[in-house]
Amino acid sequence: MNTVLRYLFFLLVIHPIVLIVLGTNVRRRHLLPTSGPAIVVANHNSHLDALTLMTLFGMRRLSIVRPVAAADYFLTNRLLAWFSTKIIGIIPLQRKMSRVRYKSLVSVLSQGWITVRQ
Repeated sequence: MNTVLRYLFFLLVIHPIVLIVLGTNVRRRHLLPTSGPAIVVANHNSHLDALTLMTLFGMRRLSIVRPVAAADYFLTNRLLAWFSTKIIGIIPLQRKMSRVRYKSLVSVLSQGWITVRQ
C-alpha cells in the first residue's frame, strides 16, 4: 500500500511541482547513475532539493532512489515520521558525529540503492 501511495504522491504532486511550477530543465540526463550504489548530492537550497533530484531518475527508478534526511527534523512527530519514511522513503541520519551515524546509509548502498543527499 505504501508503495502505491509513494508512486501516486510523486506522480501527482512532486512531478507537476518540479516540472511545471519550478520549471526544471534536465541536461545530460545520461550522466545520472542507472543503478546503485550511488550518492547524488545537492547544494541544499530547500527541502525540495532531494525531491527534485529524485524526479530526475523518473518513475521507473523511484523504487531504488532514497533521500537521506536529518532524523532530528523529519522524525519529530508520528505523522511527519510516517510520511517521511513511508511516502518519501527517507533514510534517517543522525546529525551527531559517531560511527553509528552512517550504518543505515552503508546498509542501503550495499543493497545497490541510489541515495540523494541535500
